[in-house]
Amino acid sequence: MLRWVFSGLGAVLGLVALVAGVLWTLTLPPPRPGQLAGYQTLSITPPQRIEAVALHLWYPAEQDGIPRVIGQNANFKGAWAGEGASPLPGPHPLILIAQEAGWRAEGLSWLAAHLVTAGFAVAIPASPGLAAGGAEQDATLRARDLSAALDRLIADPPKGLTLDTGRLDALGIGIGGTAVLTLAGARLSEGETALTCASNLSAALHKTDCQGFVVDGTDLLPPERTTPTEDRADPRLRRFILANPTLIAALDHSSLRDIKGRVMVLDLPDVSAPFLGGRGSAELRSLAENIPRSGYEFLRDLDANGFRPECTRLARIVTDFLPMNRMCRDRRFQLRQADVKGISLFLHIGSVFRQTDEELDAIFRESHARARKATDGLLFGP
Repeated sequence: MLRWVFSGLGAVLGLVALVAGVLWTLTLPPPRPGQLAGYQTLSITPPQRIEAVALHLWYPAEQDGIPRVIGQNANFKGAWAGEGASPLPGPHPLILIAQEAGWRAEGLSWLAAHLVTAGFAVAIPASPGLAAGGAEQDATLRARDLSAALDRLIADPPKGLTLDTGRLDALGIGIGGTAVLTLAGARLSEGETALTCASNLSAALHKTDCQGFVVDGTDLLPPERTTPTEDRADPRLRRFILANPTLIAALDHSSLRDIKGRVMVLDLPDVSAPFLGGRGSAELRSLAENIPRSGYEFLRDLDANGFRPECTRLARIVTDFLPMNRMCRDRRFQLRQADVKGISLFLHIGSVFRQTDEELDAIFRESHARARKATDGLLFGP
């Protein structure tokens, strides 16, 4: 009898081990590269936050850190880094990144690691409320988090890390793009934001952007209050990339004309709306046209999930059962992943932050010319 019990227990343990082995195989991290970026997690306390905010920092480094994979989970692959590694001699240009609502800061590890290979240091604040979809998801708080991160890295950087204070740039995705745009000098109109969030056309924003638009303790201001919000421009920042920024209709458009920095608007199409996605967003084109030194690029071969990391094999297998995983079978999302982790996306970002002012202005002029040519003769206009 006891023998049968032990035999059954052995079979169960064997099955568990088999399942565990299969799951481990299906969620393997990417291959470890020969050169690892340095990685540290710092702590910042922006004035408007009650609790500290984690700041994920990537930088060119010596190979003396502890190798580990950052951002890996069952759905998405992470990126290798040397935790606590000594920074290479600088100074290094810095890119601040504000992520999309609902995304983890660690989920952009793949992009941070690529940017480090080009010589950049990368800082991503893990703004509270983002991952949980809470009420703090608003452009105001995220913009302040980025400025607080810059304060910390300039005044009290990690030992050995030297930043090039003449090359401080910012990248924002989704509502993070709106936050970055306010750091460039744009202002949100409180009344327009209330109207935008209250309209039926923006119902999809209520679960993300509009939840967190909190002013004077109120979620949505009454429409009759139309005074633009405070100026949150950070003059230390030089260039800005906005990928699918939201709440465009809520901007005080007169403030766009006063933006001094150079701004690139990246338009990544929504594959769920292929008809509209075929020619880009008229709203984003108009946004770029209203900013003095700006460019607009419609990345038709990518999609709105282009900034997400590579899917694990497990995520691809269960994609039919979990809606959040369906992007792992999308043709354009797979194209981005197969193309060296979105190398075309990476090149667009790198070109904005690496070029001289004259070269970038030429790129901007060409991008506007392409956008105008693409909209010529369209039935619905630009």
